[in-house]
Amino acid sequence: MTWRRLTVFCRQLAQMPGTALWRQLRGVDADWTVDVALLARATHALEVANWQRGADPKEGRQKKFFPPPILSPGEQVKKAKPKQSVGKLLEFRARANYQAVEGSVT
Repeated sequence: MTWRRLTVFCRQLAQMPGTALWRQLRGVDADWTVDVALLARATHALEVANWQRGADPKEGRQKKFFPPPILSPGEQVKKAKPKQSVGKLLEFRARANYQAVEGSVT
């Protein structure tokens, strides 16, 4: 493969949707196209409509949880709660260090 063909290949990869290079250059929402966004909104609207008609309070049945909207990958990253695993990791390390010190003393 010549250098010119390699350069052309890399430029085309950067413009082809779905490739790793394309996603890297465009960010998290690269694959979230207008079609996918509209389909997600339509799906959410159907879920809400089914939720509204799903239970009758007069019969004593309560409605289940309200369906959450379908988030794009970028929105999922923004709304992600900080993981508590860091605190658990520090607690585990503290216990391990305590046990190591306690074990070496006895």
